[in-house]
Parts: sequence; structure tokens; C-alpha cells
Amino acid sequence: MTLGRDSGAHAGTRLRILLSLALLIAALSSLVTPSTAAAAVQVSSLADDGSAGTLRVAIAGATAGDTITFAANVTGTIVLTDGPLNIDKNLTIDGPGAAVLSVSADNWRGVIEVNRGVTATIDGLTITDGNSTTGYGGGIYNARDMMLTNSTVSGNSAPHGGGISNVGWLTITNSTVSSNSAGSGGGGIYNYASTMTLTSSTISGNTAAGGGNGIFNSSAMTLSSTILANPGGNCSGSTGTDNGYNLASDSSCAFNAGTSLSSANPKLYPGGPQNNGGPTRTIGLRSGSPAIDAIPVASCRDANGNTLTTDQRGEPRPNGVACDIGAFEGSLVAPPDTTAPVVTVPGNQTLDATSSAGAAYTYTATAEDAYDGTVSVSCDPASGSTFPLGTTTVTCTATDEAANPGSASFTVTVEDITAPVVQSPKIAATTGSAPNGTLLVRLTWSGTDDIGVTGYRLQSQTNGGAWVPQYVPGTATSKVLRVTAADTVRMQVRAVDAAGNLGVWKLSAPFATSVIEAHDDAVIYSSGWTNGTIGNSIDGLVRKSSTASAIATVPFQGSSISWVSARNPMRGKAVVSIDGVYIATIDLYRATNSAPTVVFAYNGLNPGGNHSLRIRVLGQGNALSDGTAVVIDHFIVAGPVR
Repeated sequence: MTLGRDSGAHAGTRLRILLSLALLIAALSSLVTPSTAAAAVQVSSLADDGSAGTLRVAIAGATAGDTITFAANVTGTIVLTDGPLNIDKNLTIDGPGAAVLSVSADNWRGVIEVNRGVTATIDGLTITDGNSTTGYGGGIYNARDMMLTNSTVSGNSAPHGGGISNVGWLTITNSTVSSNSAGSGGGGIYNYASTMTLTSSTISGNTAAGGGNGIFNSSAMTLSSTILANPGGNCSGSTGTDNGYNLASDSSCAFNAGTSLSSANPKLYPGGPQNNGGPTRTIGLRSGSPAIDAIPVASCRDANGNTLTTDQRGEPRPNGVACDIGAFEGSLVAPPDTTAPVVTVPGNQTLDATSSAGAAYTYTATAEDAYDGTVSVSCDPASGSTFPLGTTTVTCTATDEAANPGSASFTVTVEDITAPVVQSPKIAATTGSAPNGTLLVRLTWSGTDDIGVTGYRLQSQTNGGAWVPQYVPGTATSKVLRVTAADTVRMQVRAVDAAGNLGVWKLSAPFATSVIEAHDDAVIYSSGWTNGTIGNSIDGLVRKSSTASAIATVPFQGSSISWVSARNPMRGKAVVSIDGVYIATIDLYRATNSAPTVVFAYNGLNPGGNHSLRIRVLGQGNALSDGTAVVIDHFIVAGPVR
């Protein structure tokens, strides 16, 4: 009995201890719970002045995990005056609806920035009038993890990602990205080194100067049940993953799922985001849109596989036998389409002719229709055509599905504005009459022009004096001139074309001449040569020989050498060689007496080398000759001045 009483006492003690512990734990729990539970922070003002109740103050004062909501009287537009809203903690912003409340940067800065290491959820807002000064994300810049649902991003601009720039993880569902612009890539969205998922959204009416008017993607991107209708090209960069039931107005997104449509007119309601019922502004579908009833009910799901039961406005999905592609469910009856497509063409062009046929010109013309989006354009003359000299008007036309015609035109003027080009002229000695120590030289040149050279202007200069014009007939490319031995001459030439364009003068190298007379000690004679005279000789004295194998050798330096003699009925033949190589057999016979003449000229030698001209008398004439004499009056050595 005593044992039983002791046991009962111990049991009571244990019970009291357990009850005390339970009370202590309950007390501690009551202390901890209020400090860790997520709270709802309410915005009560449209202002951005740093006062209590404003959105900026609510974000700054919220605790990680809080949800920001809006009082019923907060409708209209919050105009930011102190830069972008910076989300630096895990936060949910639960807006009343994109048609009810907008957040605007008044085209001064970006609107929302999500920091690294942060998860942000934004629902039911319009993000508008952002203009990023950082270069990325006019409306939203996301650097970490963001979910955008039932919202509209419209009317923003930035160099990259006019609407949204994503360098983190971005999920967009039941939202509209429309009418944003980028100076470079990604008018609607710029997705770089990141992951992005779009589901049941509409990306339309965005523009970008550098490509990807709808989306520029260089990383992981998954599209599901989404409409892309952006003028001039929907997608650019890397191809994303097509999860099916997508619709694009062109083929730039490279959809490959059998349930997706490319190059199809989505038939969006004209005018951009509008109040189509519900708390958000959306872009409706017109009757007959291929987006209507395109998604089986079983496939009407968000990125996590959850069933989508409403569209961006909160209207039920499906609104028919199946769900619709994009952020809008159902169709609207649009007023009759009486507006012509807007055709965009280049400005007036002036081209330089590339040939006598004119010049080819490749251009781009586009047409956008308020109802039908991008429509095909036909131009005459077509892009890539060769346009003739003069002015041609190009007319481009486009017709929408309602047969409304639109047109625009521009002119292409082709002119010959490029001057012809000539190569520097070359001077060479040539054969022909050479009285009184003169020499005939032949000047040659060439010229080119896109249209064609119509003539040349030639001038000569002697011993550094004045330039003297020389007549050139037509389009001749050579001219024989007489120069005086021992002079230094120079030539210049330029071309003119049919348009009167004059090319620049091109100069020849200075061409110097020197005379070696027949009785000069530099000339080496074998036996068989005698002195003689002829009229009009350079100094009245010549050397002559009728002896077979009599040889005269002239050492010289220059690029050219000429032999001056006189032909008559008593003359014979001689063999001429240069530097030991046979060049020609010269026949000095002529039925009548001639003045001193260049009977042999050779050009093209190395002007700095040592050369020799060798004349060997054959001791015979032709059948008509009355003699076999070979006569040397003088030699003229010529070449460029070194």
C-alpha cells in the first residue's frame, strides 16, 4: 500500500511538469508567430511623394514575403517621380486590375526593377510610360525571379527590351505586352542569359530597330498558347521551345509543334489594349480568328501544369468548346474595316550609275493594317531591279482582307556622278621621220568609267615648262608626238564621260632623251665603216658601210634606244640585236630619198641596266635596191628620269 501511495505522488509531479512545459511552449509560440507571418500591406494613395500609403513606401517598408494590396479608392495612375520602383525582397504586388490601376514613369525612367536574389509576383497592373536610362527594360527590368500575371505592359521604351528586359527567371501568364519600342533589340521583351516562359499571353504591336520586334531571345525560352503579332518580325536571336498552341503572324519564331500556327493573321481587335470588360485592358479577338477554340480544354494550363480557368480579365476559360490562344478568351464584333493598310517605303533615293544600264537597287517596303496586321506588298519596279539613268517612280500597293487598297511611292534617281579613272600614261620611242635630232614617241594610256569614257584630255610638258594641250581624237588611247632629242618631257592625261565628269590628271614619269652621234667615241666600229654626209643629218656627218659583217656596237643605259638613218634606193640590210639577242632585220631601201628617220626603236629595257645595241651589215639589199649600204646618222637613248 505504501508503495502504491509513493507511485501516485511521483505521477502527480510528472503531470504538473508536463503541464508547465506545455504552457511555456504555447507562450513562446504566441510571441514568435506575429513576427514571422506574412502580412498584407495596403496602398491607399496614388501619390509618389514619400508619404505613408504610397506604393513606393509600401515596398520599402514591407517585410520579405508580404503582399501589397490596394484600397478600393486607389484607381487611375500612379505617376512615379523618384525613379523606378526597386523590389529588393520577396514580395507580391496584387493589383486591382490592369484597367483599374496603372504605374507610369511618365517617360522619364524605368518603372519596376527586380533585384538579384529576389522573387517577385506582380498581378493585375498596367506598367506603362517607362523609358529606361540604363539601357534595359523600359517597363520592367528583372534580374532574378519574377511572375507576371493578368497584367499589361504597354507604351514603354528602352534600347534593349522596350517592355521587359529579363536576365533572371521570368514567367508571364495571361498578360499583354503591347506597343513598346526598343532602339536596338526586343521591342516587347529582351531575354538575355536567362530563362523565360510565356503562357496564354499576347505580344503585339511592338517595334525594335535592331530586330525582334516582339521578342529578342539569346537564352532559354518556352512559349505556350501565346499570340505574337508584331510588325516587321516577331522573333529574333535564338529559337525558343515551342510547347504548342502558339500563333504568330510570321515565321520568324520558327514554331515546330504541330499545334502551332506560323504566318497566320490572328485577327486581333484593332487599337491596342482596350477596356474589353473586367479589370484589365486587353486586346480582343475578332470573329474568325484562328486563335479561337484552338486549345483543347485538357491543354488549357499554365507553366506549372495547373488548369487555367480564366483569361487576363478574369473571364472564364473556355468560352466555347475549347480555350483560345493568347490573353483574351472569346471574340468581339469589330466595326466594318474601312481603313486602308499603311504602306511604308524608303525615302527618295539618288544612286550612282554602275553601268550604262543604270544601277540596281534593293529596298524594303512593308504594309500594316489596323485589322489584319502585316499584309503583303507589291511594288513596281520590284526590289532588286536595275533602274535606268534618270528618275523612276516606284509605286507599292497593298490590299487588306476587306479589299481596302493602300499605296505609297518614292523615286529612284540614277546619275553618273563618278568621274572616270585613267592609268598613268606610258611613253615609248617609235619609228618614223626624225629630222634635225627629233624623236617620235608614242604615248599610251587607258581609262575606265561606269557609263563609258567619251574622250580624253592630253597635255605635254618639256623641260619643266608650261603644259601644252595635245589633241586626242574621239576615244583614242594613244598619241604620237615629236620631241627634241636631249629634252625631258612629261605627259598627263585625264578622261571625261557623257555626264561631263572629269577625272583627275594622271602623270607619266619624266621621259629624258639623249643623243649619241655616229662619230661619238662611245660607238664601237669594226673595220669596214667609213665617214660620210647626208642632208638634214643632226650634224652633217654619218658612218656608212657596205661590207658584209661590219659591226657597230653602242653601249648605253636607258629603257629605250632608237637608230636614226636615211632611206634611199641605194641602201641595204642590217641585223639588229639588243644585249646579244636578235631583234630584227632592218631594210633601209626606199624608192626615193628620205630625211633622217627612226628606222629601229626598242623599248622596255631596265633603265638602270647596262645594255648594248649591235648593228651587223649583211652586205646585201632587197631585189629592188641598187646597193647594200647601211648608214648610221645617230642614236637616241631615252627613259624615265631616275
